[in-house]
This record gives sequence, C-alpha cells and structure tokens, in this order.
Amino acid sequence: MGTEKATREEVHELVDQLADPLLAEVANFIRVALREPDTLTEDELREVDLAQEEFARGEFVRWPDNKRTDV
Repeated sequence: MGTEKATREEVHELVDQLADPLLAEVANFIRVALREPDTLTEDELREVDLAQEEFARGEFVRWPDNKRTDV
C-alpha cells in the first residue's frame, strides 16, 4: 500500500476489515481529516518563528539521537 489513489469502495473495504476496537480511532481520524484547517494564534505563529530560528542555528536534536530504546 502506497500513496496511490484509493477509491471509495477500497476505503469501505478497508474499514470493514478493521477490528472493532479500532473503529472509534479511525472515525476520529476521518473527522479530523474533514475539518477545515485551524488558524494559528499569534502566540503559535511566534512559536513557529522561534522554532524556525532555532533550527536555522542548528539548535535541534535528530530523532534517532533522541528516541528512547529502553521501552
């Protein structure tokens, strides 16, 4: 399974194969996907700017270096 286009029929078939405990989580995912994107607040926009500046200065940790292996 890749990034190819899916038909409605294929999506329905995949949902039909899901175990019942996963249905609520998948339904929530679909609801989120259908929502309009949120608008960032001024504080969030400032945080994005700060993060981009930190990244440009090299102030970040790569995921493999930060990932826990003890769990």
